[in-house]
Amino acid sequence: MNIVFDTYAWIEYFEGSAAGEAVERYIESEHYAITTPSIVLAELSDAHVQGKVQMPWEDILIFIRSHSECLDLGEEIATKAGPLKKKLRMKSQGVGLIDAIILATTAYLGGTLLTGDPHLTGEEGVIDLSTLRKQD
Repeated sequence: MNIVFDTYAWIEYFEGSAAGEAVERYIESEHYAITTPSIVLAELSDAHVQGKVQMPWEDILIFIRSHSECLDLGEEIATKAGPLKKKLRMKSQGVGLIDAIILATTAYLGGTLLTGDPHLTGEEGVIDLSTLRKQD
């Protein structure tokens, strides 16, 4: 099964939070192929610069590369992101283009998205980390 990690999932993991413990179970399982959209690396880089992720940046990149496949934004995903953002905005005005790109990537892969982002939870093919935390 292909699991797509968004920025929320990776930050929780690197912070070692309760949600991060749920993320760790996916990383350690042999049943999942983990994908990280390249746009997530951009968001993580921004979070790192802002001090939200304390690990050295190179360590973060090495870990992500060794535990997931990084997928670049291709034409098919890019062209689906705009209409998907419009659809998502009908439910939540705070949805951004990055949210739509990550969800479009998940659909492109036929995978499942692991997130706690309230803009994406409740969407088809999304595992809500806040729900997993409550089950622990």
